[in-house]
Amino acid sequence: MPKPKVLVVDDVRLTAELARAMLAHGGIEAEAVYSGAHALDWLNANEAALILSDWYMPGMNGAQLADAVQRRAPNRPWLLAYTACNDAQERELILAAGFDEVLQKPARAEELASTVKSWLSRSRAD
Repeated sequence: MPKPKVLVVDDVRLTAELARAMLAHGGIEAEAVYSGAHALDWLNANEAALILSDWYMPGMNGAQLADAVQRRAPNRPWLLAYTACNDAQERELILAAGFDEVLQKPARAEELASTVKSWLSRSRAD
């Protein structure tokens, strides 16, 4: 059985690649793209078990990406927001948009990998 794949989405290339590298260091197969539109293109050709996405991105923001992903298939990937936002109201807005969890940037590599592994171990029936 292949390892679940994680798609990292962030308009800041360095942040996306750093998150991808932190996940890889934790034994998680991940790819990075640099916009919501590129994420949808990637998803047209690949499957992801989880999407780790920035909330604030030009063009297609996190809310728009979450909406597009949720409309694609009933077995959608887990959606984790990875954002510098630390406001409680904004956190509620992110969760209401369809994200399953909000992770605070910056995260320690071990914390990020552990959280992602926890979500990857869940089934939609949980």
